Amino acid sequence: SSVIKYTRSLFELAPVYSALRNGNIEVLSKIKATRNDIEEIKQTLVFLKSLDVDQIYSVLLSLYVKSPEKFKKDLVSLVAFQFVYKYIPGSPSLLEKKFANFCKGKTDKNSLKNDLFKICKGKSSDFVQKIIEKMKYTGSNNIDIQFILEKYIYKLGKPTLVFSDPTIEHIIPQDNKDKIFSKFKVDDKITKKLVHSIGNLTILEKFKNSDKNYFNQSFDKKFPLYKDEEFIGNKNICKFKFETLPEDAINSRSAMIAKEIYEIFLQAINTGVWIKHK
Repeated sequence: SSVIKYTRSLFELAPVYSALRNGNIEVLSKIKATRNDIEEIKQTLVFLKSLDVDQIYSVLLSLYVKSPEKFKKDLVSLVAFQFVYKYIPGSPSLLEKKFANFCKGKTDKNSLKNDLFKICKGKSSDFVQKIIEKMKYTGSNNIDIQFILEKYIYKLGKPTLVFSDPTIEHIIPQDNKDKIFSKFKVDDKITKKLVHSIGNLTILEKFKNSDKNYFNQSFDKKFPLYKDEEFIGNKNICKFKFETLPEDAINSRSAMIAKEIYEIFLQAINTGVWIKHK
């Protein structure tokens, strides 16, 4: 009978496990939340999928089964950890052991969360260096970049304002025929990497990003428009010397964003809440 019970539980939980991996929130029927909360859970699961990790899903399944009413906070904590952990030194076997102990009931949720927070605390320098080095716009599947940039923009704030149809924008255009490319003092290979770095990226509404009267034009025409943007994170772009020292501007802004992202995600590990727009 115990084998039958175990087999039945596996059969019943298989769709839930699949839903967690694919962001199919409709299957997670035990979650009782507002429409906004449901959308945030879905976005977080889609972001998690973009990180291409596996171990975390068994933990999420266990948390969903044990306390679905707290799943949103548990999800945010674990996903925030998984993102930071991807960009700091760490042992996969240590993480495997901690996750396995939780799933087996050898440690509780609070102990696990405290352990994960301690692993990431004090690792700002490592995180910033790796994010700048590894995180580049690729032209497709940039879910992780868009997700973290939105969190950065929201942290800096703008009362009552949220994006309705956000897209990634290159501050210095991707087209290397733009006149601004003559200001770069490094070779073409490094320039290309800089252009696709987070310091040269931001978030705009889709209609602004594609409209030739807004940001779909040459650098010299679109750059002054940032000072009139509602979001402080976009207004502040004009404080960097993109027009005269583009590589310095990109490097400085990359480091600033990476530091902010580290703090946002470290806080989320501890609180289970993504920072809200101010």
